[in-house]
Amino acid sequence: MLIITECQMDFLPSIENLSTLKYLELSYNYLSYFPNDIGSLRMLNVLKLPGNKITNIPSEIVYLEFLQVLDLSQNMISHLPRELFTLRSLIYFDCSFNTLFRLPDNISELLHLEVLFLCGNMLTTLPNTFSLLKRLQRLNVSSNRFEYIPFCIFNCLSLKELLFSYNQASGFIPDNLCRLSDLEILSLAFNKFTKLPGKLSNLSKLEFLDIKGNSIGRIPDEIFSRCKSLKFINFGSCELHQVPPNLGLCTNLRVLDLSSNVLTSIPSDGTNLKSLVSLFLKNNKISTLPNWICELEHLIAISVCKNHLHDLPNNFSKISERLRVINLSHNEFEVLPSCLFSKNAKLIYFLMDHNPILQIPPEICNLRFLTHLSISHCPYIFELPDELGGLTKLRALRLCSNSLLKLPRTMHRLGNLNYLDLSDNKFSHFPIIICYIPHLKVLLYNNCCHACTYLEPDPPGWFDRTDFIDPNASMEKLGKNYIDEIELLASEDEKLPTLEEALEFEEKALRVPKIKHEEISNLVFKRKPHRIPKLIYCLKFLVHFSLQNNGLYFLPNVFNRFKYLKRLYLNDNNIRKIPASIVACKTLTDIDLRNNKLTEINGELHRLPNLKYLGLEGNNFPPCLCEVVKHSDLKGLCAYLDASNHNMGELALYCSVMHLALSKYDVREGKE
Repeated sequence: MLIITECQMDFLPSIENLSTLKYLELSYNYLSYFPNDIGSLRMLNVLKLPGNKITNIPSEIVYLEFLQVLDLSQNMISHLPRELFTLRSLIYFDCSFNTLFRLPDNISELLHLEVLFLCGNMLTTLPNTFSLLKRLQRLNVSSNRFEYIPFCIFNCLSLKELLFSYNQASGFIPDNLCRLSDLEILSLAFNKFTKLPGKLSNLSKLEFLDIKGNSIGRIPDEIFSRCKSLKFINFGSCELHQVPPNLGLCTNLRVLDLSSNVLTSIPSDGTNLKSLVSLFLKNNKISTLPNWICELEHLIAISVCKNHLHDLPNNFSKISERLRVINLSHNEFEVLPSCLFSKNAKLIYFLMDHNPILQIPPEICNLRFLTHLSISHCPYIFELPDELGGLTKLRALRLCSNSLLKLPRTMHRLGNLNYLDLSDNKFSHFPIIICYIPHLKVLLYNNCCHACTYLEPDPPGWFDRTDFIDPNASMEKLGKNYIDEIELLASEDEKLPTLEEALEFEEKALRVPKIKHEEISNLVFKRKPHRIPKLIYCLKFLVHFSLQNNGLYFLPNVFNRFKYLKRLYLNDNNIRKIPASIVACKTLTDIDLRNNKLTEINGELHRLPNLKYLGLEGNNFPPCLCEVVKHSDLKGLCAYLDASNHNMGELALYCSVMHLALSKYDVREGKE
């Protein structure tokens, strides 16, 4: 046995002496041709070369008379030589995802072939001799260019699996399919068929039926009454207006997908679907779910998003303790159904986006096994219950596009949370509690401040280092030190304030001072810009950090503390200076600073070792740099910046030499 995979190998040394080798795998390398001396491996049983750049199959392959398994998928082969089909021992042949236009007539010589995968090619037909493959059991010709199902397939009577999805076949599905009486798996998804024949019900052994993406309009009643072995049915996107009432006869059914049709209801009797595990009804026009759903003892996943539901059946609590996944997004719920929050609930995924929900109940803490929670685009949600902090297994939390004004203090308990999306809310300031969620890896905080955006002009008196927007301020009033203040890098030894101290400081900063009535007329209007607190460095595991469109003028100089940060999105703000600490964040691959107010680029920013993308368009750079940013890729930009820095260094040296020469001249002339 010889296995060499994913090694970027572009050639293989001589294998002539490996004459007894039976198993050779060279998957996912850079080979452009078959191994030399392949014909000398007379005892080879298995040859796997997927994921290379092979274009031709050598005639020497004819000597591999004991070859049983041949995998040439994901290469660049456009032609199969006739010699290949003299390999009488071949049982398994995979030539998927190549560029084949046709098959040779002598394919019929593969008398023992049982598995043939040809998906992802450019086939339009099959040779008539294909029907002689009497032992063929599995055939995959999906993602080709067939305009009909080749008739020769109907004579391959041993077929158990036929995959014919993503082709261009149209019209009626042929009645001749029923000749394949041993068929267990049939996929005709995403063609252009318009009718499903009732005779298909003769396939009594059929377990998997996928007709998704065909405009058949109607399901024949016989399918459900006679195909008693069906375990998986997908009639999604089939323009169905109704489902046959005898659906309940499919007693072995485990997965039922009726998504993206025009159903207003589903059959009222489905109590016999005792084996059903997953039910998908999304993107229909259903306003009420039938009660029989509550009797399904094995149901663990249900998706009814994009319907017109405003409540769940009265007995839904019967299955709520068994459900693992539920998607109720894009419906008309104003109140989250209490039946979902049983103390014994086992929910793992819960999606409730795009509903007119008025509040999240405190009973949500009962969902203690929840790992993924999404409640977004609910404009009437202004706050979250403190009980949210009890979801300690939560890994992903999506709360974007609500109307949140604050976050509960208990969120620091979410010790397993890796993903948090708070974009498009109405926070008056960056919630400090975020900095105490210990294992965050992805933080999305976009468009959360609407007080000062990039599109608005700077108010008078706004300078680089101000803490306030003060329309009546002036340069003289603020002073030069206001601009030249330097913020030091965050120290590794800096003491972290406790959560209580941070929350107390946050509360004090937001406290409105008491003002006497007689002083009101003397007040000057001020408003604080949105800022990111320095404590953000506590999120030491951050990989993806997005702060787009927040009207930010400053960023804390703490990026040297992020050891894993790869993607940083700061576009569409008011940033004028890039924090010096960013150049210490060596893991960065993507930085987006487009549409800010930068006038220069930090000297070392472009030299970050892993940088692949640096977005700088739409800033206030000098004209020459603007043109480079607009018309060059990252490599060209780096070359320009390196040259600029080199030239500036030469200019500085020239100025210092001239200054020294002039000072000596002044001394000789007796001048001060």
